[in-house]
Amino acid sequence: MAVFKYYKAENNIDKFGAGVCKINCGGDKSVTHRALMFAAMAEGESSISNPSRSLDCLASVSALERLGVKCVFKAGANELLVASGGFKSLAAPRGIIDCANSGTTARLLMGLAAAAEGASVFMTGDASLIRRPMGRVAAPFEAMGARIILSSENTLPAAVSGRKLRGIEFDNIYNSAQVKAALILAAFGASGKTLIRERIPTRDHSELMAEKFGLELKRTAVRGGGVRIAARGPQKAVPARIAVPNDPSSAAFFIALDALFQVVYGRRLKIKAESVLINDSRNGFFECLFDSGFDMIYSACSDAMVEKSCDLEVNFGGYAPPAPQVIDSPARVVSMIDEIPLAALALSFAPGESYIGGLSELRVKETDRLAAIASQLNKMGAKIKAGEDSLTICGVKKLKGAAVDSCGDHRMAMTLIIAGILSGSDFSVSGCECVAVSNPSFFDDLKRLGFVFHIA
Repeated sequence: MAVFKYYKAENNIDKFGAGVCKINCGGDKSVTHRALMFAAMAEGESSISNPSRSLDCLASVSALERLGVKCVFKAGANELLVASGGFKSLAAPRGIIDCANSGTTARLLMGLAAAAEGASVFMTGDASLIRRPMGRVAAPFEAMGARIILSSENTLPAAVSGRKLRGIEFDNIYNSAQVKAALILAAFGASGKTLIRERIPTRDHSELMAEKFGLELKRTAVRGGGVRIAARGPQKAVPARIAVPNDPSSAAFFIALDALFQVVYGRRLKIKAESVLINDSRNGFFECLFDSGFDMIYSACSDAMVEKSCDLEVNFGGYAPPAPQVIDSPARVVSMIDEIPLAALALSFAPGESYIGGLSELRVKETDRLAAIASQLNKMGAKIKAGEDSLTICGVKKLKGAAVDSCGDHRMAMTLIIAGILSGSDFSVSGCECVAVSNPSFFDDLKRLGFVFHIA
């Protein structure tokens, strides 16, 4: 188990922030997963430039290769070529597919395999993934006509038998973008109309991606809130060239570090995250910072990629503590679900009491993320109480260094490292190798900012 070790004596705070430091956090993980799956549906060769090279996305690459899809990283270029024969080429048995730690891989692949008539796919994952719920995604495919066998706990391993599917109507009550994306993939291989209803709109990367691959899909806002997504199948995807913006969830750690560095040390690190994906369904954490008193600066905005991108930085304009918040709007929570540990850290510096509700989904992530947030940040002097589906955060003036544990969760590991840096004390984080699940450049970017640390 790798341990991240930081020693105060090796890091002179006065040296930081001498000039603007530009960071490139790598292609967005969610967009890359979906680009891969749509490319596997298309007959011919697609190109994905700036793909995420996170372990999660590499799990999707490996899984598709097991299904007979050819995936090649182009030499000397940040580009991935994906060649497939469409649904019909996915039907040959390929043995066991290991989805590693990637819930997105497992759930999206289930939809792809279910729609590949004649396919017989056996899926599993690591010790963390096989504990995560899969019944919620298997149920709609069984209603469409596929045969899916899960473990007695409705988890992986799973045996998926692709059949001739029929369209269904489905209410996405779990507010899960992964379930929706998997169902959209299956809908294009099914006969008839599939209608998905969402009371709380989830990230819309799949809907936007479908158009790029020549597929027709209609997304309609519902009066009073929510959306309806309709697709009629079967449809054939055509190859596409996809340029992936950089990952906002990875950029968030550095934007938060810059913001809170100002509060703790009275100076900016001057970090600019380049070409970050800008999507209303993913902006919740940046809106949280803005509502706490930080100015979010967007520049060099572009529509040249599959979705809009901008360079992003934060400016406080003063060094008072951030404002406490009550975050219980379901739409806001869904739009920042991956950044909740980071939000809890930021609000730990806000005087008074903050509250974030509607977090039951975090109980079934890579770890029980609510319990991990409270137990590990509290070791560093935070005052956080985890409720059944909520966090109550009492602000503190300062954190302290401690020996903490990532709990095998990549977002916890990065949050704890940022917290430790802000403590200004010696600290360590065990299990930090999991960072590569979402952001393999995280440690390199910390080094480029000038921080000195050791991984043993």
